[in-house]
Amino acid sequence: MVLLSVALAADLITEVGAPVPLAPGGNWARVLPADEGWDFFWAAGGDYNHLPMSEDLVVVDQGRVALTGRTNLVDHAIVVCPDGTLLHAASGNIDQFNDSAWAFRYAPDLSRTHEGTIEERRSDVAHNDLPLACGGEGRDVVGFDYGEIRWLGADLGVTEDALSDDPQLQGASFRWEGDELVVYSINYQGPLSVRRYAADLSPLGHVDLELAEPGDYVWWPQANLKIGQYEVVAYMTRGLDETWSADTGNVWVVVLQDGAIVQKLPVTELAPGSGAMRPGLARKDDRVLVSYDIDLVPTVVPLTLDLGDVAFEDTGDGPGGDGKGACGCGGDGGAAALLLFPALLGRRSSRRSTTPRPTHRIGE
Repeated sequence: MVLLSVALAADLITEVGAPVPLAPGGNWARVLPADEGWDFFWAAGGDYNHLPMSEDLVVVDQGRVALTGRTNLVDHAIVVCPDGTLLHAASGNIDQFNDSAWAFRYAPDLSRTHEGTIEERRSDVAHNDLPLACGGEGRDVVGFDYGEIRWLGADLGVTEDALSDDPQLQGASFRWEGDELVVYSINYQGPLSVRRYAADLSPLGHVDLELAEPGDYVWWPQANLKIGQYEVVAYMTRGLDETWSADTGNVWVVVLQDGAIVQKLPVTELAPGSGAMRPGLARKDDRVLVSYDIDLVPTVVPLTLDLGDVAFEDTGDGPGGDGKGACGCGGDGGAAALLLFPALLGRRSSRRSTTPRPTHRIGE
C-alpha cells in the first residue's frame, strides 16, 4: 500500500479491509447506515433497488424493493436528508443516452412520496454522474455538466441556477457545511478542486490539490465525508498509458484537513483490464464502507478509523451534525445524519458470517 502523510495529524484511516462482493448483480452500489446493519442500494433493470445488509456485510437477495418503478434509469445518487427522509436523483434515457434526469423522495420506510423531472430530452449536456445534496429548507440541490445547478423544492419542483466559475459537475460530489455548499470536482485528469459557495452560490474560494501519483491521472471524486475536522474523498485513478475497460480503474481515498492532504491511500489494487467504478462512502462510528462495482458486482471495502483526535461538533445540519453517527452517502456528508429505518428493522437479516476476512493494517 502507498501512504502519503504530513505532520498535521495522526492517520485517520488505520486499516483497509478486504473487498466484500455483494449478492445481487448491478452497479451504482451505495450504502447508508441503519440502526441495525446497513441499507444497500444498487442499480439493476433500469431501476434503483434496496436490500438490507447485515453488520458483517451480508446481503441476501430476497424481498428487494424497486424504488421508482422505472426501467430507463442509468446513473444514480442517493442521500439522507436532515429529517431522515431520502432524496434520490437519477439520469436516464428517452430519445438519447442520458438525455434526461429525475428526482425522487422517499419516507424512512422507503415509500415514494414525491417524484419530479429535473430535465427531459436535453441532449446538449451530460446528465450522468449527478452530484446531489439534501440540506432541507430549500437547500436540496443537484448538479450536472459544467456548473449547471437545479434547486429541488419540497415537491421536487425545479429552479434553474448555475455556478459562475463553471466547475465540471459530472462525477463531482456535494456537501452542505453549515450555510456553505462544498463541491469536490476534477476537470478531466486535472487536480482535485475543493470549492466553497455561499447559500446564494457566490464563490467563497477554492483550493486545487494534486492527487495523481507519477504517471497516473485521477477523476470522479464521487463521494465525500465530513468527519470532525477531516474531509474524506473517494476518487478514481489509473495510469496514463494503461488499458482498462471503459472508465474503470482503482479506487483511492484522500483525507484532507484545512485544505491540505494529510493521508492518501488505495482502496483497490487492480491490474489494468476490468477495474472498479463509481466510488461511494458511508460511515458508522469508526467504520467507513467504500462502495463500488466491478464487472457488475457491487462491492464494499471496510475502512477502520482512529477517532482519538477527531473533534466532533454539532453543525446544526440535522440530528448528530457531523458526529459519530454521521454518514456521507453519495456525496452528502455534513448534512446527513445516522439514518434510522424503524419500518425496516423487522426485515433485517440475522445471519452472521463465520468466514474471517483478511485485512491490511496501515503501517504493516
